[in-house]
Amino acid sequence: MAGSFGTLAGSGSALALIASSSAFAEQPALAPQENTIVVTGDRAVHAALRGIVPERSYEEADVAGRGSSTVGEFIDEIRIENGDDEIILLVDGEPVADLDDLADYPAEAIANLEILPRGAGQRVGREANRGVYSLTLKDQLRSLTLAASTKLATEGAWSEKRGEATLTRIKGRDRTNLTLRMRNSGRLLESDRTIAGRVPTGFADADFVSPLDPTQFRTLRPDAREWDATLIGSTRFAPWLSGTYSLRGRSGTDEAFSGLPYGLFIERLPDNTDRLLALYGEAPLTQRSERRSVGGNFSLNVTQGNWLAGLTGQFTLAERTYRNEREEADQFGPRALPAGLNYRSGMIDPFLSRRLDVSSANQRDASVRLSVSGPILEGPAGAVRARGASEVVFARLDSTESLPGQDRKRGYSRDEKRVELGLDLPLASRRAGFLPALGEASAGLELVVGYLKGLPNSRRSTLSGLWQPAAGLSFTGSTTRTQMPPAIELLADPVIIYDDVASFDFIRGETVSASIVTGGNPALRPLNERVRQFTANASVWQAANMQVFADYRSVSRRDFVAAIPPASAAILAAFPDRFERDPQGRLVRIDSRPVNFNRQDQKELRYGLGFSIPLYDDTSSAAASAPRMPPEEGAAVETYVQTSVAAGWRLQGNAAHTVVFQDRVTIRPGLATIDLLQGGAIGLGGGRPRHQFDASLTLSRRGAGLGVSALYRGASTLATSDSATVSPLRFSPITLVNLRGFVDLGEMLSDQPWSKQTRLSLTINNLANDRQVVADPTGYAPHQYQAAYRDPIGRIVELELRKVF
Repeated sequence: MAGSFGTLAGSGSALALIASSSAFAEQPALAPQENTIVVTGDRAVHAALRGIVPERSYEEADVAGRGSSTVGEFIDEIRIENGDDEIILLVDGEPVADLDDLADYPAEAIANLEILPRGAGQRVGREANRGVYSLTLKDQLRSLTLAASTKLATEGAWSEKRGEATLTRIKGRDRTNLTLRMRNSGRLLESDRTIAGRVPTGFADADFVSPLDPTQFRTLRPDAREWDATLIGSTRFAPWLSGTYSLRGRSGTDEAFSGLPYGLFIERLPDNTDRLLALYGEAPLTQRSERRSVGGNFSLNVTQGNWLAGLTGQFTLAERTYRNEREEADQFGPRALPAGLNYRSGMIDPFLSRRLDVSSANQRDASVRLSVSGPILEGPAGAVRARGASEVVFARLDSTESLPGQDRKRGYSRDEKRVELGLDLPLASRRAGFLPALGEASAGLELVVGYLKGLPNSRRSTLSGLWQPAAGLSFTGSTTRTQMPPAIELLADPVIIYDDVASFDFIRGETVSASIVTGGNPALRPLNERVRQFTANASVWQAANMQVFADYRSVSRRDFVAAIPPASAAILAAFPDRFERDPQGRLVRIDSRPVNFNRQDQKELRYGLGFSIPLYDDTSSAAASAPRMPPEEGAAVETYVQTSVAAGWRLQGNAAHTVVFQDRVTIRPGLATIDLLQGGAIGLGGGRPRHQFDASLTLSRRGAGLGVSALYRGASTLATSDSATVSPLRFSPITLVNLRGFVDLGEMLSDQPWSKQTRLSLTINNLANDRQVVADPTGYAPHQYQAAYRDPIGRIVELELRKVF
């Protein structure tokens, strides 16, 4: 059904695009005007959102001031600034299934974006504990956008090229967008950076080592190529019925070098004594992964007064193939020198036998969801709204493995049937005249139950509250309990083995070359999680559009799933069966397939501010920046003043501080709790920093701007229990500064017709080329903590040219 609907709708829209593309060159782009526009309309695009005051609002000038290229890029930037992991996206008042359904539209399509408080999602039949982003698109847009960019590492040896073409047509609620995109990222070798080569196990005792530099045959970053094509659109069939669709295809290939094959050989000398030889091969071992997928979704939305019904379907077909070249023979023990081996002339490879492991995963996902929401009765503070939904979800993953001693096929499928119920209860309303001193207040209740055959049921329950005591001030709170089965990939992914991986053994205090096993674990248990969140937002300076916020979050997880990290002291103690040692006690193999960790408890506070200041003298600016209040009871429309994009200079800024009060992990029952803030760690990344700051500042005018952003992460430590390092290892604080400038060439070269709507951007990431330093109190750092491993590329310069026709 999804495929048929997408094909019909897609064909018509694609034909319309092709037919209209020849007219693009004949229709000059509208130049921005230095004027003020008075708009009369209904701010609440969806009737159910009446009475909800936005926490923040972004107009066209804010979009232009950030230099965003696509809708997805702009929303992602705002989402990260606001600390929202997952959001509910409304487009012209109607919910969409996924941000991908709008992400590829050009940023020029945005008319307005409003951030609604958590809890507003209940009004439109969605989750109560997520932020709600209400996006309004322009009524008319027809454009062809071409963009090309290149990235370069200032330390050399790495580059990346990107290109994309986007064809867009918007006419009222009918819209279509076709995007073609490619990326080619170059290979970066260990020899391209300052990395001390490591000697393989046993080589230190050998009399001869092949005169080769193994760092020339090991990649820090693989050669990567990606292509994708997306067709997305929406159609208004009737005033009460609309539909959206998307089709996407993606393909990607990564190829890496995993070093040279090597071996230890015993040579019998003429005097009947033995000589130990350590030899490298000549050609590197390769790892290649290929990814292909095709997917799509559709949705039908029915609106009748304050009632909303929706039918949504999604499907994805994905295939992943891994080709991993490995040595056949035992790398860790010496063997007799084969007859005819002339290592002095370089004839070594034929005696270092190779094998090719091939693993693959074919995955199919599909779902159909029917939902309805609307008012069920009228209370003293407003309408009591209810929502209900039913969803069927299907997933299947088939994997094949060709490994030493086994060729295996496995299949895993999951069918889930879900039922959702929700209730939104108004408690006070100034508009309705009930407890007006309290402003606007409501409570929400949500319950989701999923039935999985042969498995524990999934479930989620949420209790939420929203209080807006005055204009520009809101408080939201929620508590959510979730039981969720692991993703099907974590259960059934094929086994892949990577040899010769540098691993630090915290028991013996040495860096060794070990084999790492990855893949799925069918024995994983469901996650049980409780999240409590409280958020406050306030508008404190209207002339500067300044908003301040504070977000407190407490998370408690049971049986959470994570991959076994490379050996840390705590992990070695908790999962000794996952670490294999040779007869001499040397670590040779790590099984990193995911496991259930017993418990994690986190508490953190994130607070900050954002502002947007028009730097010009315009009497309309105050009206443009003032918060737009919901219409009074019975009113259908409102009037407000909006300043055009080209009105003048604008200064935008954001700053936030995250402080972690608690982050503790219990790996297994009966083991000591690990305090990640006090030197504890469950992996090689060290403990968690207590403080993190992020900030950005942008000065812009008429599509030109200069912006700077910075991220500071505090120091952390990692306790060790070996004799080679002095505990603890210290991870230095790090500050990453990024600089971005962009300019509309049409403003600079107004007499050149070709320069219209042409933007040139220059971005420098990690301006100071700062890398985190990891060392013990004596200055010693284990091999894999070298700076080039933690950040191989370093400072990146990107140049982008973007043209809108």
